[in-house]
Amino acid sequence: MDIKKLEAWYESNHRKLLFRETSDPYKIWVSEIMLQQTQVETVLPFFKSFIKKYPTVERLAKTDQETLKKDVEGLGYYRRFKYMLLAAKQIVDKNSGFPSKYQDVLALPGVGKYTAGAIMSIAYNEPYSALDGNVIRVLSRYLNLNDDFRVEKNKKNLDQINQEIIESARPRIYTQSLMELGALICRPKNPKCEICPLNEHCIAYELNIQETLPVMAKLKDKKEFNYITLKLYDKNDQIVLRKRTESLLEGMYEYPQFESESIFDVISTLESNGVVIDVINKEMNYKHIFTHQIWYMKVFEARLLKGKDLSWMMVDKEKIKQLPMAVAHRKIK
Repeated sequence: MDIKKLEAWYESNHRKLLFRETSDPYKIWVSEIMLQQTQVETVLPFFKSFIKKYPTVERLAKTDQETLKKDVEGLGYYRRFKYMLLAAKQIVDKNSGFPSKYQDVLALPGVGKYTAGAIMSIAYNEPYSALDGNVIRVLSRYLNLNDDFRVEKNKKNLDQINQEIIESARPRIYTQSLMELGALICRPKNPKCEICPLNEHCIAYELNIQETLPVMAKLKDKKEFNYITLKLYDKNDQIVLRKRTESLLEGMYEYPQFESESIFDVISTLESNGVVIDVINKEMNYKHIFTHQIWYMKVFEARLLKGKDLSWMMVDKEKIKQLPMAVAHRKIK
């Protein structure tokens, strides 16, 4: 690989992203956590406001889970921020600043091999491989690798190849170069091979098979769920909410929701538990797509006449905006 040509391309063409214009390990860590399963364009405004509110790991460690989830509402995958706060508190408790050794970074809650490698190479300029989707795509095409990199053994082999390359490069620039090349040039569809700095020795380009790589096993179809969702008011015109304990959207607030397609079945189930409601508005339909799930929600406005589920809480309307709520329910009017 012509590493010098790749790095020169990066230095002339990379996007001026806030988290790519710093070597602060804290900021790089925050950006890498935010970028997990999330597009750069989505992350940018969140990153800017987050760093303004939490400029240091010490400041972040002082907040609480609910406040943090409200701050990142809309990014999804909220469990990563649960681990982020645990990691911040762990760093501060050790009173030694952000860790600078690979094994110490890897030991932080929510940090895997990729994130640790990205922090070590970008923040500390240490030669540690960091394989994200962009890097996998570039290397699999450049080397014409036909392995399925969702298989851990194959990914481990590619990681070793990347490790050997980065040891002969400038780690900080090399890692970001591959990430940026995959994002801007070596795209999943319609790659701009003609202007790629690596096209001279790219095997997939030479064979005109670049869009067939990387090989990825077909993902399972998204699981679909049908829900009856209640925008429920009590006698004081407060709105009923519950705090999720399920792994998906854990700790986020939502309207009472039942896996069913029939409002009458839900009414009957509630009544059998001593809860009586009166539906006051016609059905509204909403759909929300997660990475692995699709929710179809039939939403009804209703009055709570009697009883209460133990998981329910009554909240003033004006306070709802202050609580962390998943986009799936925040968009309900």
